[in-house]
Amino acid sequence: MLALMALRVPIAIAMFIPGAVGYALLASPAVLLNHLKGAAWARLSVYDLSVIPLFLLMGQFATQGGLSRALFRFANSLIGHRQGGMAMAAVLACAAFGTICGSSVATAATVTQVALPEMRRQHYSGRLATGTLAPERGMAWGMGAGLFVFLALYNFARSLKSGSASIVAPIFRLSFTVTALLAVLVLGEPLTLYTLAGLALALAAVWLLLGAESGALPAAGTMRRALVQAVIAMAAMGVANFFYKMGALTGGSPASFITGQAATFLPLATAFAWRVDGGLRTTRAVWTHAGTTAALFLLALVLLFESLARGRASVLVPISQMGFVVTAAFGLAFLREPLGLRKVAGLAFAVAALACLAYS
Repeated sequence: MLALMALRVPIAIAMFIPGAVGYALLASPAVLLNHLKGAAWARLSVYDLSVIPLFLLMGQFATQGGLSRALFRFANSLIGHRQGGMAMAAVLACAAFGTICGSSVATAATVTQVALPEMRRQHYSGRLATGTLAPERGMAWGMGAGLFVFLALYNFARSLKSGSASIVAPIFRLSFTVTALLAVLVLGEPLTLYTLAGLALALAAVWLLLGAESGALPAAGTMRRALVQAVIAMAAMGVANFFYKMGALTGGSPASFITGQAATFLPLATAFAWRVDGGLRTTRAVWTHAGTTAALFLLALVLLFESLARGRASVLVPISQMGFVVTAAFGLAFLREPLGLRKVAGLAFAVAALACLAYS
């Protein structure tokens, strides 16, 4: 094959000839001809080949109607004044149009007609311009996940401020039940006996490890508001984890998904901090640990995304949410926190939950 490519034979023919010869030698020429008889029809009768032209047609309608140009102008008005803002605006426009269209090919073909001339006029390099205009559907799911992650963390922080951590934290940790429920109802994932047992043991472990009393409870009205915010945070994080699975199913890369999530989460978080606190007010201790925390979180997100591309969300997301076991172990080892019977039982239930979920 490499020799044929070196002789400038078209790639399709260079791949076909060695494959056909090898197939004939391993089986027989009759088997090869029988395979070729149905292979051509099988490749040309794929459903995607009939859908993609329709998406391209819809993209042309959107272009002629001014939708793609309006999306790019809107994104450019938000971040175009920053350094590299036009490239970021092109990415944002691609993600927004991709959520409407559903086809990466149609999105790239449509937004490129608007964004590429503008980027060339601003003297962007060809590599950067074409690279930013090659979106993936996973980026759109990442943007949705970023929105729900922001809602989850915001409501969780508000609930911790006014409620009891021993009650609010376990509720927030139950987000994996929402993800598992969506995976079963929407994606039709099987709900086996071991999966049910693992989810039940995980619930018990959360209650045992995080449900200890921590002093007097707040007033009834304040606690009720904190519980509502904790439930909203739990549901939002469960939906965000489900979006991770949907992004993985598109076949997109973790980098595109994380870029989409960051494109939504970072502006929302920054704007919120600027509005509430008047700016980013952090201490030296925050910056000391922020880099390590961000790197570990990025690694965990990439590993979760890769695992969801190969396995079931109803099993893998609960396993990933068992990270509080590692937190409890580090607290015992480095912070010298007391080890009571309740914590021992909670860790034992967590290990049993992991075993059931892994076996399922």
